[in-house]
Amino acid sequence: MEQYSAFHGKLDRGGAHTRKLKIVCEECNNTWMSRIQNESKDAILKIHRGQWDSITAGDRHNLATWATMFAMVVDFIQPDIVAIPQSERTKFYKLTKPSDKGIVWIAPYSARDLAPEYDQIAIGVLDRSQRPPVLSEPIAQIVTVVMGGIIIHVCHTTAFPLWVRLNRDYSPHLNMLQIWPNFEGPSFRPEFTFKEGSVLELTKLTQTFVCGGQQFPF
Repeated sequence: MEQYSAFHGKLDRGGAHTRKLKIVCEECNNTWMSRIQNESKDAILKIHRGQWDSITAGDRHNLATWATMFAMVVDFIQPDIVAIPQSERTKFYKLTKPSDKGIVWIAPYSARDLAPEYDQIAIGVLDRSQRPPVLSEPIAQIVTVVMGGIIIHVCHTTAFPLWVRLNRDYSPHLNMLQIWPNFEGPSFRPEFTFKEGSVLELTKLTQTFVCGGQQFPF
């Protein structure tokens, strides 16, 4: 099994709205990206009001689509360790649906502020045959975002074995509702409510599962 480690650099822990990332053209921002954001609002507001039972399969799909777009945008906060390839971005632009290389989970969050806050890590393959060990280019991205009483956890990876491990072995330990893939299942309110500070806790949990707690000093 391949060994993984996390790139940790200047991780941004603030609302994405506070950063001016010049990767989105004005036309895209005002058309299809704006449409994705607007289509997710109903789901976000239902969760903000605690109306988990009213969340539909369409709501979950729209929320997973927005989460995918959000993850692709914040991936460029550290342009030297971008993990999502351009081919996946182009596919998302054409289909405007969550990636088949992605997984999205949601759960209740104690804070109610609608302005998003987030954390992210990038994952690479660790080659221990070299001295010192060498970390590959990023092959996975993990983003956790909180807003409006909801915490969203997103993983995107081009390494299929890692995707399988996350989907099969990681999901059951998260106390979260997986909305992509398998978003067609019945909706429910997860029993566990994440408290403030859980963004960093989820980052650490993901890193421990994928990398065995290893952290590559980027």
